[in-house]
Amino acid sequence: RSLVYTAPTSGGKSLVADILMMRRLLYQGKRALVNDEFFHYLKSPFVSICNEKVTALQRVWGEIVRVQGFFGPNQSGNWHPSVDVAVCTYEKANVLISKWIEEDTLGQIGTLAPITDELHMVSDPDRGYILELILTKVRLYQRRYEKLKALAARTNRDMEILDIIGLSATLPDVPTIAQWLGAGLYETKFRPVSLGYKVQFNKRVYSFDGRKALDLLFQRDTDGVSTCIFEAMCKNESTLSFCSSKNWCESQALKIAENIQSRVAAGRLLFARRRVLLNKLRKCAAGLDDTLAQTIPFGVAYHHAGLLVEERAILEHAFRERTILTFCCTTTLAAGVNLPCRRDALSNLLRSTRTGPATVELSRFLQIVGRAGRAGYDDAGECIVWAQDKRELKVVTELLTGTLPPLESALTG
Repeated sequence: RSLVYTAPTSGGKSLVADILMMRRLLYQGKRALVNDEFFHYLKSPFVSICNEKVTALQRVWGEIVRVQGFFGPNQSGNWHPSVDVAVCTYEKANVLISKWIEEDTLGQIGTLAPITDELHMVSDPDRGYILELILTKVRLYQRRYEKLKALAARTNRDMEILDIIGLSATLPDVPTIAQWLGAGLYETKFRPVSLGYKVQFNKRVYSFDGRKALDLLFQRDTDGVSTCIFEAMCKNESTLSFCSSKNWCESQALKIAENIQSRVAAGRLLFARRRVLLNKLRKCAAGLDDTLAQTIPFGVAYHHAGLLVEERAILEHAFRERTILTFCCTTTLAAGVNLPCRRDALSNLLRSTRTGPATVELSRFLQIVGRAGRAGYDDAGECIVWAQDKRELKVVTELLTGTLPPLESALTG
């Protein structure tokens, strides 16, 4: 049966998806491989998440199932029926499903279960229409279920054939979505790691109940970002500092490094690891970036779409092993890659869009704060949000206390 599963960030959605996927494959046994049948696993909006998922699945299950990525210029090869698990971006998944429907081969592929990560993206103004098209096509094709069911009977299968699994942490109107997809619903608010909030206003950091939590330490730290970064670094805790643009990421990384350099003293081992990191980046095609050369010795780096794939992989690995303790990154990183941290810092409520700067909406805000305090990495998480004036303080309050707006179709508005 189809399923819509919602849980807070770090609530185990990926584990649920993996179990459902492998349960399908294991229940079919070797016939899934012998008969060249296909289990359509994941549709994710971001290439980085797809790449990460392919690597993880191949590492764990690569010896018993064939996992292939269909995304980006380097891994968007032609479909082959021997694939058991396909990991696709929305765009590639839409192409594949349209192809199978046009050729009337969808029912001949075997057990198909599209698992859609980030289901709330269905209302995204830029790419939501693609996901809505995919789900609509699958729902319409389910009308041919009797034909598929007959195929299942001939191959002695007991399970349903064309299921949809939808996952999200920030999905409003959940019962409505489940009804649209003809799916069962499981909704939980449980988060295994607690998440706290603080607000920076008027050069002080306050806990959400209004008590002062932190004073600024650096004279040139006019916005308080460096203080929050430095406090976390002293505890060997990682921080993601979200910025509204790529240029801002780089300038903020430089500013933080400049402010903390006189106070940060890396141990001999950590200093050696950072030297190794710099040497790895020097060997990349573009060489060592001047900004990174200045910030990495102090445990700070930037992360945005301007990095080469090789550079991004090196820096993400360094962040995970805590050679780098702070990333200054764009808000798309909140959903674009799995980089758990102890603390989130959102120093600006704006984000870049095709039409210019826009205030961060609640759904994206929840994705951002959800990066902090991930199960298996930390025992608690913390998010600090900046308010530059009373107007922004009101916006911050609405973000921290508000409810998600109703979901709207990206196709019909």
